[in-house]
Amino acid sequence: MKTYFKLVRPDYGSFHDQKFIWPVKGVVEVANAALNGRCGVGLHLARTVKDGYQYVQFPFRILRVRPLSPIFQLDLSRK
Repeated sequence: MKTYFKLVRPDYGSFHDQKFIWPVKGVVEVANAALNGRCGVGLHLARTVKDGYQYVQFPFRILRVRPLSPIFQLDLSRK
């Protein structure tokens, strides 16, 4: 399966929801993931590290992510 990237704060916290801490390894699941217009409820991943730059601020960590199930929606217009 394809590898995606998630850019997170140095403490592994999400830039969007600072209460959410990403695990260094393991499984992350969103029970209520659903489409909701252009941006749904669920995990937001970047196709490349460069694609994720606009959503973070320095400093950050880079996590490699391999989805275990199909991607709901791929928005190719967001770069």
